[in-house]
Amino acid sequence: MHPRRSEASLLATLALVMALGGCGYHFGASGSNLPSGAETIYVARFTNRTRQTGLNDVFMRYLNDEIAMHR
Repeated sequence: MHPRRSEASLLATLALVMALGGCGYHFGASGSNLPSGAETIYVARFTNRTRQTGLNDVFMRYLNDEIAMHR
């Protein structure tokens, strides 16, 4: 098989696997796993092991927004 053709075939296969793997994936919750009387939740900050500064703040802001939408 020609090298370019095998690379294109590999990329097409990977794209197909990724597309099919995403089927049925969603972020929304269908119900709550929290106890019925729960009013407060705590989410600990994670350790940022990347070289991108401020990632913790961005993540926590988006997480807080997501939690607020599901109140």
